[in-house]
This record gives sequence, structure tokens and C-alpha cells, in this order.
Amino acid sequence: MPRPISGAGSLAWAGAAALLAFGAAPPGGAAPIAPSAEPRPDTGSRPDAKPVRSLLELRDDRLVRQHWDLSCGAAAIATLMTYQLGDPVSERQAALGMLRTGDVRLVRARLGFSLLDLKRFAASRGFAAAGYADLSLDELLAMAPAVAPIRVRGFGHFVVVRGRRGDRLLLGDPAFGNRTMSVEGFMRVWTSRIGFVVAPPDDPHPPNRMGAPPELFLAPSGPALRAADAALRTVGGPS
Repeated sequence: MPRPISGAGSLAWAGAAALLAFGAAPPGGAAPIAPSAEPRPDTGSRPDAKPVRSLLELRDDRLVRQHWDLSCGAAAIATLMTYQLGDPVSERQAALGMLRTGDVRLVRARLGFSLLDLKRFAASRGFAAAGYADLSLDELLAMAPAVAPIRVRGFGHFVVVRGRRGDRLLLGDPAFGNRTMSVEGFMRVWTSRIGFVVAPPDDPHPPNRMGAPPELFLAPSGPALRAADAALRTVGGPS
């Protein structure tokens, strides 16, 4: 059975760290990545016509991307706030909000936010949040969309679990965009068996508004998935 997490502050995963607290530039001096401004095609007067979505649009569908090496926690909670709860929050707003309500020294020491930081930030915006341990995959999917802490070659990372089709899961990955992963591959990196959810206080089980539409389950040989997998392999992640 899932076990509610108390004292989640001991679980530190990669977050926005202190570089955001002091307005520092991203690692290496690189500028944050600007969102795509790709124009949508004109569908004419046909009422039933649907615009063709580019791979870039599919990659970033209902996902707040991270722009700093250590900001996946901020991007993950911002994703839930913006697209699941209808409370638009940017990665930077989430990071600075958590730094204001947390201990900056601890964030600097562990180079990341804890689940308790995420919970406090959600509460500061009027939402209820909870982390659950000892979850099965089915229990995690029943909570979707849910933030799941994973480990890639010893490094902590946050992803948003959006849903499942067949033997593949759809993950909102703040680092690489929407990507699918085999159930077997996910279970190898989801060693924490923890899921973290946020909901309105008067609706603890809202419907999944992020979902897992079929068009986001790109074929494993598709160029977007190949690019994401290649990027993840550079830090030792599974496909």
C-alpha cells in the first residue's frame, strides 16, 4: 500500500539551486533557451481541419522546460501548477518562491530542492500536496499527473508521469521534453517508488488534465525520440 511521506525534507532532488537566488547566469554563461515562436499553419475555412503540429510543439506540449542544470524540480512543479491546476507559474517563479519559503543554505548545500520545498510552494498558492512512498506503477498512474523522482547514474531528477499506452509511459521531462519510456526502463530508474501530487483543497482527486494523447507517443524510431534518447544517454539514462 502507498505510504504518505512525512518529513519529506530529507529527500533532496535536483531543483533550481542557489544560482537562481542570486540571479546568476545558467552554467557556462549560456543564456536561457527561448520558447519557440514557430507559426501555426493556416487551416483555411474548413471547420474540421486540425493544424499540423511540429515535433517541437509536441515535445513541449503542456510542459514547463528547465533552463538551468539544476532546475528540474522547479519546472516539474510549475508544469503541474500551469497545466493541471490552471495556475500559470514559470520555472523561475517556482524556484524563487521555494527559496523564499525554504532554507537557502540547505538548498545551496544539497544543490536542489526537497519534496517538502515543493509541498510548501504548493501550499503558498492555495493547493494541497502530498508525497506517497512504496507505490506500485499502477498506483502511480492512478495519481497521474504526478511528479516522480528518478535516479540516472546516481543523479536525482524529477519527471512528470502523464500516462501510459501499452508498454510505454509518457513522461514530461523538464530536461528533454515529452518522451516515452518503456515500463521496464522506467522501473529501473524509479527506485524511490515515490509519487508527488498537487490538487485543489476541495477536490483531492481531480481528473488528469494533462493526459497522454496518442500523438505524443512517437514511434521509438522517430527523430524526436531518438534525439531525446541520445541526450539522455549522455548522462547515462536508459531508453
